[in-house]
Amino acid sequence: RLPPEILAKAERLRWATTPAAGINYLWSSELENPERGITFSTTHGFHGIMMSEWVIGMLLMIGRRLDVPKVQGWSGFDAVAVAMSEGMFDLYGKTMVIVGLGSIGLHVAIRA
Repeated sequence: RLPPEILAKAERLRWATTPAAGINYLWSSELENPERGITFSTTHGFHGIMMSEWVIGMLLMIGRRLDVPKVQGWSGFDAVAVAMSEGMFDLYGKTMVIVGLGSIGLHVAIRA
């Protein structure tokens, strides 16, 4: 939230943007004042590709059990052999449920 004392000093403020999808957390009665003439924008969609690739990467990590050696503190060939024998699975043929088709969900659906 933008403190009122900062907004009061920003007399020439005409545009505010945020990397978040919403602006509710920025809102205040001073910003709502139509006399201020402040335009708001968001970067909706900006994180879609990056976050969807992170989701796919995490699914691959879990499916290939790449997390096991690190969690167990193992290293080298033994770590790979043990990880491969402990519940490794393919993503091929699996069904994915995506809750929400905002920018991130849509990009996950495209890549899945």
